[in-house]
Amino acid sequence: TCALPICFPVTIITIMSPLYYRGFRLFMLRNLFGSLGVGLTYVASTWMAANQHQEVFHVTLIMLAFWMPMAILGPVAGVLVDRYNRRYLLAFSILIRLLSLLSFGVIIETGHYHFAYLFILNVINGTMFSLIMPANGRMIRELVPRSMLLKANASADMVFETGNMTGMALAGLIIGLTSYATTYYINATLFVFAGLSILLIRDNDFLGEVHLSESSYRFRDIGHEYKQSLSYLYHKPQLFWISMVQMLVFLIFVATPALLAPFAKTVLNASVMQFGLIEMSASIGLVAGCFCLAHLVKRWGETAILSLLLLIALASFSAFMLNRTILGAEIIYGIMGFSIASWALSFTQSQNLTHVGYQGRIQSTFASLSSLLAMIIFMGIALVSLVLNNIVWLYLVEIALVFIAFLCLWQYKTVSKNHSELPSR
Repeated sequence: TCALPICFPVTIITIMSPLYYRGFRLFMLRNLFGSLGVGLTYVASTWMAANQHQEVFHVTLIMLAFWMPMAILGPVAGVLVDRYNRRYLLAFSILIRLLSLLSFGVIIETGHYHFAYLFILNVINGTMFSLIMPANGRMIRELVPRSMLLKANASADMVFETGNMTGMALAGLIIGLTSYATTYYINATLFVFAGLSILLIRDNDFLGEVHLSESSYRFRDIGHEYKQSLSYLYHKPQLFWISMVQMLVFLIFVATPALLAPFAKTVLNASVMQFGLIEMSASIGLVAGCFCLAHLVKRWGETAILSLLLLIALASFSAFMLNRTILGAEIIYGIMGFSIASWALSFTQSQNLTHVGYQGRIQSTFASLSSLLAMIIFMGIALVSLVLNNIVWLYLVEIALVFIAFLCLWQYKTVSKNHSELPSR
């Protein structure tokens, strides 16, 4: 046991140790520029939809436009990630997002804005995200040694959330001082730097678990390749159950902001600034959770810490339903954000159980399922806001998701124990 002043610098060195590798440093640089852009896009798009149309329905449509492509195209994206060069796939997705942001900025500046263009922009962003998400997970495995996976995933989450939080904070300032068009131009510029960072990664930077694809490949083989991954998953129950935990935590993470906005407005009577502070407290909590993750796991073990984080999430969502003060909301949301660090832990466990050649397809399968469920939740939010005008009880959905994640984790522990007790041949 060490004192906090001693543990703190040791923890910093531990969590940042994957940055020793050049390829991972460039990957993190691209992650930072990309997350700044994501934060700018999120605030600019949702604020424009809310201000221009002043209906929860339009904001919900924007969210559906983003998540719908992942629900539909996820399996295809997973096959592409497992088959082709991840570096070039990421560069391609960044280029498409860059061009779409520039085009939308021009549309706004020339006075031709229509909600349909905003919807199309989010469809394009969602389509590219369906490729980016599995490509990120696969590249991390290839850029760091297996022993550093948890630290690398936690570091990536910390940088992404820090960039996303900064981007969201800057978005309001940029929109207020300039215009929506300028915000999208700045966003496109950030993606230029993100693309350059990913292209600077060299072949000899890939030192982790690299799986080379066959040189010849036919597009019609996608269905066959995806069926192979489902068969692989079927024969690995440990992987299935921990991936279910990862999926549910991710779903909780993406649904939380959608629930917070109407809750803060109608229940807490919060101002825009207070809403931003509550959102920021969750981001700070998540960064803190990822920062402490490697140290906690080393001391108490992966499954114990994952159980603890889920328990914290269950308690914080329950408390948030009952809270009616701004300060209480900020504190509880910070604790809630801390618990979401369980995603990096569950994702690392699923990586360790997955052959690198199936990484993209397995991750995309659960990302598609979580996107489908997220769309159902978003539609539920719109329905409740239009019919019942009571957002409080929707937090029961979050509580139910955490409870189901507990059950999946329990099943994972049971399957793991039975697997370890099998006689060796």
